[in-house]
Amino acid sequence: MLSINDPRSGKAIIRGGRRPSAKQTIDHTLDDAFTLFYNVKKAEGMRDRTLADYKAHWRYFREWIDSTEPGIKLREITQSTLRDYVIYMSSGRTKYDGVDNRKLDGETLSPTTVAIRLRTLRTMFNFWAGEQMIDVNPAQKIKPPRQDEDDIDAFTDEQVRLLLAAPDVRSYAGFRDKVLMLLLADTGLRINEALRLTTEHFDMRSRCITLPASMNMNRKPRIVPVSNEVVRKSSSWLTRIRRISRRSIYLSPITASR
Repeated sequence: MLSINDPRSGKAIIRGGRRPSAKQTIDHTLDDAFTLFYNVKKAEGMRDRTLADYKAHWRYFREWIDSTEPGIKLREITQSTLRDYVIYMSSGRTKYDGVDNRKLDGETLSPTTVAIRLRTLRTMFNFWAGEQMIDVNPAQKIKPPRQDEDDIDAFTDEQVRLLLAAPDVRSYAGFRDKVLMLLLADTGLRINEALRLTTEHFDMRSRCITLPASMNMNRKPRIVPVSNEVVRKSSSWLTRIRRISRRSIYLSPITASR
């Protein structure tokens, strides 16, 4: 390589080759890559449930890839690698495999489960591509398996009547369950939302329930209207429990006042 000075600019002219690139390629291990991804998402304030799903879905992927390509680095994962994993989840992995007393022989993962786990991997690889830890995003063009849409039949009036008649309203637990069932049918609340309700969420005068942002998936507050009948039943329920301040209305101990 020959270098001479250009009198017009005072800069060196390099002949016979290229300057070495300042960018260095780092072969990140899978453990290091996931640790960085997880810590960043935790710092961004992701919910604990989401973080737990990240860990679980990554563990499933690691178990498979460690058995097929042990020691593989992040940059070495290709589209073919991820497609093979989708095929494995769709036809090779048995539902509840690895879970004691829950393995169902011959029954594979549902297309919905495969799509959820693939979506998690796509989120991870998008992050690593944005951090320039990989040159090509292998998950970008990987599509989840197609699935048929099942018809969901609603309860008939007779089925609803039988359900509401099932609890023994003479008991503490039975009356609680009856009010909870009425609330779910009336408002469309998710069961985990209803079980976290306290008296602070109820506005009996306005006949509504206010769910704070911390209880909603989109992290925005939500106001849910309630019918007169459910308001009356809920008011009756509140008179039957002793400790109502900052406690779940529907999960009060069975040993409470009857």
